[in-house]
Amino acid sequence: MRPPGPRKCSSAGPPRCAARLRGQGARRARDDAGGDRATDPETHARRRRVARLKGGDPFVFGRGGEELQTLAAHGIPCTVIPGITAALGAAASAGIPLTHRQLAGSVTFVTGHSAGGEEPDWSALARPGQTVVFYMGIAQLAHITGRLRAAGAPASRPVALIERATLPGERQLHGTLADIGPRANDAAITPPALLIVGDVAALAASAIPPSRSLDVRLRSVA
Repeated sequence: MRPPGPRKCSSAGPPRCAARLRGQGARRARDDAGGDRATDPETHARRRRVARLKGGDPFVFGRGGEELQTLAAHGIPCTVIPGITAALGAAASAGIPLTHRQLAGSVTFVTGHSAGGEEPDWSALARPGQTVVFYMGIAQLAHITGRLRAAGAPASRPVALIERATLPGERQLHGTLADIGPRANDAAITPPALLIVGDVAALAASAIPPSRSLDVRLRSVA
């Protein structure tokens, strides 16, 4: 879910290419999207071509919209290349289908850290027959599970918590709305982690493991 580091980026580009790490974690705040070199008007005034690499998809909780507005305000042309958002990568890595004809007819992506602290429609998120994926919600895990249960979701509703999805250090926790909080505390789960809520989360335990030969082939190509 994260792009390669500066050294790998530099080696993949032209000899004069300079790579700078502009990482942003859940606990690292910035004043606005204009703080990045990719959206810095002075950088573009010097006729530099800038590639802004982001983990996941820039338009799904990636502040891509804010950065695009900054560029547009300064008349800076840009091209957006879509990526695979963290929810899709995490679900595929865990063997969890986000939609399922018998279990989930819709999927909703929700941020665990809204800009103004607004609360989502918990009653809508607690309804059965759907999948809800919470981004950046590990710090609010107790609040999320508590509000869902208070809104009518059963304590036994299956959930999956996936830390560092698709990366070598990936960890998965499976449980219910009632016990995922204590399980996460015991396992010392830390960001980045996604919470998948819904009956489809229970399918992960019976998922067929991916082919090891296919995994090796893909790694060799990469």
